[in-house]
Amino acid sequence: MRGFLIIILLAGSVHASPLSIHVTQERDALMLDFALVEVLPDVFDAALPSGAIVRLIYPIQLRSERRWMWDGRVWKGVLSVSAVFDPITGRYRCESVLDDIIVASEEFSNIKDARLWLRDPPEVRLSMYDYSRRRKLRIRVRAVFSSSTTWLIFPSTEGTEWVEVRLEEHQTPSESEEPSPSGT
Repeated sequence: MRGFLIIILLAGSVHASPLSIHVTQERDALMLDFALVEVLPDVFDAALPSGAIVRLIYPIQLRSERRWMWDGRVWKGVLSVSAVFDPITGRYRCESVLDDIIVASEEFSNIKDARLWLRDPPEVRLSMYDYSRRRKLRIRVRAVFSSSTTWLIFPSTEGTEWVEVRLEEHQTPSESEEPSPSGT
Protein backbone atom coordinates (compact mmCIF):
# COMPACT_ATOMS: atom_id res chain seq x y z
CA MET A 1 0.00 0.00 0.00
CA ARG A 2 2.82 2.39 0.85
CA GLY A 3 4.58 1.79 -2.52
CA PHE A 4 1.31 2.41 -4.37
CA LEU A 5 0.90 5.77 -2.58
CA ILE A 6 4.45 6.83 -3.52
CA ILE A 7 3.78 6.01 -7.18
CA ILE A 8 0.62 8.11 -7.13
CA LEU A 9 2.45 11.06 -5.53
CA LEU A 10 5.29 10.84 -8.06
CA ALA A 11 2.87 10.63 -10.97
CA GLY A 12 1.07 13.72 -9.69
CA SER A 13 4.29 15.68 -9.32
CA VAL A 14 5.43 15.06 -12.92
CA HIS A 15 4.50 18.15 -14.88
CA ALA A 16 4.22 17.75 -18.64
CA SER A 17 5.59 20.59 -20.70
CA PRO A 18 2.90 22.52 -22.63
CA LEU A 19 5.33 23.16 -25.53
CA SER A 20 7.95 21.05 -27.22
CA ILE A 21 10.96 23.10 -28.33
CA HIS A 22 13.80 22.12 -30.65
CA VAL A 23 16.69 24.53 -31.36
CA THR A 24 19.31 24.09 -34.07
CA GLN A 25 22.42 26.25 -33.99
CA GLU A 26 23.88 27.45 -37.25
CA ARG A 27 26.88 29.68 -37.89
CA ASP A 28 25.07 33.01 -37.54
CA ALA A 29 21.53 32.02 -36.51
CA LEU A 30 19.36 29.89 -34.27
CA MET A 31 16.58 27.88 -35.89
CA LEU A 32 13.71 27.61 -33.42
CA ASP A 33 11.03 24.98 -33.97
CA PHE A 34 8.31 24.53 -31.36
CA ALA A 35 4.85 23.04 -31.10
CA LEU A 36 1.98 23.37 -28.67
CA VAL A 37 1.38 20.00 -26.99
CA GLU A 38 -1.84 21.04 -25.24
CA VAL A 39 -5.13 21.09 -27.15
CA LEU A 40 -6.47 24.40 -28.39
CA PRO A 41 -9.30 25.95 -26.37
CA ASP A 42 -12.85 25.13 -27.53
CA VAL A 43 -13.38 28.78 -28.52
CA PHE A 44 -10.74 28.39 -31.25
CA ASP A 45 -12.42 25.31 -32.72
CA ALA A 46 -15.78 27.11 -32.78
CA ALA A 47 -14.33 30.26 -34.37
CA LEU A 48 -12.24 28.61 -37.12
CA PRO A 49 -15.08 27.66 -39.53
CA SER A 50 -16.98 30.91 -38.83
CA GLY A 51 -14.64 33.19 -40.81
CA ALA A 52 -13.27 35.00 -37.76
CA ILE A 53 -9.52 35.52 -37.48
CA VAL A 54 -8.13 33.03 -34.98
CA ARG A 55 -4.79 34.15 -33.59
CA LEU A 56 -2.33 32.46 -31.25
CA ILE A 57 0.56 34.51 -29.83
CA TYR A 58 3.96 33.00 -28.97
CA PRO A 59 6.20 35.42 -27.02
CA ILE A 60 9.87 34.44 -27.43
CA GLN A 61 12.77 35.54 -25.23
CA LEU A 62 16.48 34.93 -25.78
CA ARG A 63 18.46 35.45 -22.58
CA SER A 64 22.10 35.05 -21.63
CA GLU A 65 23.04 33.41 -18.35
CA ARG A 66 25.09 35.37 -15.83
CA ARG A 67 26.60 34.28 -12.53
CA TRP A 68 26.18 37.28 -10.28
CA MET A 69 23.22 39.17 -11.74
CA TRP A 70 19.87 38.26 -13.20
CA ASP A 71 19.90 36.90 -16.73
CA GLY A 72 20.39 39.53 -19.38
CA ARG A 73 17.89 39.83 -22.20
CA VAL A 74 19.58 39.50 -25.58
CA TRP A 75 16.42 39.61 -27.72
CA LYS A 76 12.67 39.34 -27.38
CA GLY A 77 9.96 39.09 -29.97
CA VAL A 78 6.45 37.92 -30.65
CA LEU A 79 5.40 35.27 -33.15
CA SER A 80 1.75 35.70 -34.11
CA VAL A 81 0.16 32.74 -35.89
CA SER A 82 -3.28 33.21 -37.44
CA ALA A 83 -5.83 31.31 -39.50
CA VAL A 84 -8.97 32.67 -41.15
CA PHE A 85 -11.60 30.83 -43.23
CA ASP A 86 -12.54 32.39 -46.57
CA PRO A 87 -16.11 31.26 -47.34
CA ILE A 88 -15.85 32.22 -51.03
CA THR A 89 -12.88 29.98 -51.81
CA GLY A 90 -13.58 27.46 -49.03
CA ARG A 91 -9.94 27.61 -47.92
CA TYR A 92 -8.11 28.60 -44.73
CA ARG A 93 -5.54 31.40 -45.09
CA CYS A 94 -2.77 30.98 -42.53
CA GLU A 95 0.03 33.42 -41.66
CA SER A 96 3.02 33.43 -39.36
CA VAL A 97 4.21 36.92 -38.37
CA LEU A 98 7.38 37.62 -36.36
CA ASP A 99 7.53 41.18 -35.00
CA ASP A 100 5.18 42.56 -37.69
CA ILE A 101 7.01 40.81 -40.55
CA ILE A 102 5.30 37.94 -42.38
CA VAL A 103 7.72 35.00 -42.30
CA ALA A 104 5.41 32.30 -43.71
CA SER A 105 1.95 31.97 -45.22
CA GLU A 106 -0.03 29.12 -46.69
CA GLU A 107 -3.56 28.11 -47.67
CA PHE A 108 -5.25 24.89 -46.63
CA SER A 109 -8.47 23.24 -47.76
CA ASN A 110 -9.41 21.59 -44.44
CA ILE A 111 -9.75 22.65 -40.82
CA LYS A 112 -7.35 19.94 -39.60
CA ASP A 113 -4.38 21.54 -41.40
CA ALA A 114 -5.38 25.03 -40.17
CA ARG A 115 -5.50 23.74 -36.59
CA LEU A 116 -2.08 22.12 -37.07
CA TRP A 117 -0.70 25.46 -38.37
CA LEU A 118 -1.79 27.16 -35.13
CA ARG A 119 -0.36 24.43 -32.87
CA ASP A 120 2.85 23.78 -34.84
CA PRO A 121 3.98 27.02 -36.53
CA PRO A 122 6.76 27.08 -39.13
CA GLU A 123 10.37 27.21 -37.99
CA VAL A 124 11.63 30.64 -36.85
CA ARG A 125 15.13 31.93 -37.70
CA LEU A 126 16.76 34.18 -35.10
CA SER A 127 19.88 36.00 -36.29
CA MET A 128 22.82 35.92 -33.90
CA TYR A 129 24.90 39.02 -33.42
CA ASP A 130 28.62 39.05 -32.55
CA TYR A 131 28.01 40.15 -28.95
CA SER A 132 25.88 37.11 -28.15
CA ARG A 133 27.84 34.33 -29.85
CA ARG A 134 30.03 33.28 -26.94
CA ARG A 135 27.44 33.41 -24.17
CA LYS A 136 25.44 30.63 -22.60
CA LEU A 137 21.95 31.23 -23.90
CA ARG A 138 18.44 30.28 -22.84
CA ILE A 139 15.33 30.45 -24.98
CA ARG A 140 11.92 30.92 -23.36
CA VAL A 141 8.62 30.44 -25.21
CA ARG A 142 4.99 30.38 -24.15
CA ALA A 143 1.60 30.32 -25.90
CA VAL A 144 -0.94 33.07 -25.18
CA PHE A 145 -4.55 32.32 -26.09
CA SER A 146 -6.08 35.66 -25.10
CA SER A 147 -5.33 38.85 -23.22
CA SER A 148 -7.84 41.14 -21.60
CA THR A 149 -8.22 43.69 -18.84
CA THR A 150 -10.58 43.55 -15.90
CA TRP A 151 -11.86 46.69 -14.26
CA LEU A 152 -9.95 48.68 -16.91
CA ILE A 153 -6.76 48.37 -14.85
CA PHE A 154 -5.63 44.81 -14.20
CA PRO A 155 -4.37 42.89 -17.23
CA SER A 156 -5.07 39.18 -17.42
CA THR A 157 -3.62 36.66 -19.83
CA GLU A 158 -4.75 33.13 -20.61
CA GLY A 159 -2.01 30.86 -21.86
CA THR A 160 0.63 28.33 -20.98
CA GLU A 161 3.55 28.63 -18.61
CA TRP A 162 6.98 29.61 -19.94
CA VAL A 163 9.03 26.72 -21.31
CA GLU A 164 12.79 27.18 -21.26
CA VAL A 165 15.62 25.52 -23.20
CA ARG A 166 19.33 26.03 -22.40
CA LEU A 167 21.83 26.12 -25.22
CA GLU A 168 25.47 25.16 -25.15
CA GLU A 169 28.10 27.83 -25.80
CA HIS A 170 28.07 28.93 -29.39
CA GLN A 171 31.36 28.62 -31.32
CA THR A 172 32.14 29.91 -34.76
CA PRO A 173 33.69 27.41 -37.20
CA SER A 174 37.00 29.33 -37.25
CA GLU A 175 37.41 28.88 -33.47
CA SER A 176 36.76 25.15 -33.52
CA GLU A 177 39.15 24.32 -36.39
CA GLU A 178 42.65 23.19 -35.46
CA PRO A 179 45.50 24.84 -37.41
CA SER A 180 46.98 22.40 -39.89
CA PRO A 181 50.72 21.71 -39.76
CA SER A 182 52.51 23.17 -42.76
CA GLY A 183 55.51 21.82 -44.58
CA THR A 184 54.96 18.11 -43.88
